[in-house]
Amino acid sequence: MSTKGTFKQEWPYGTDLYGTFIYLESGDEKVLLGAFDFNATFPREADRWRREVSKRTGIPEKSVWYHEIQIHAAPAHEQIAGAAMDALIDR
Repeated sequence: MSTKGTFKQEWPYGTDLYGTFIYLESGDEKVLLGAFDFNATFPREADRWRREVSKRTGIPEKSVWYHEIQIHAAPAHEQIAGAAMDALIDR
């Protein structure tokens, strides 16, 4: 999933950043792993993403993981908070 348009870019090469997902299901167990090309998302925002994805998908919040690959050209802290995280959740 491209993250283009979810945050204000700070670097010209900071536009082709992605979220990669792995969904696993076995019987009643469901797990979603999300890995983003971001750097230093506030824990409260990562928790909000997990909570909202859980509500929208029915996957238990404890089974929704938010991981960062820590790309230093990526948005960090306030750049991926608030409205930017809302846009990411809506994707």
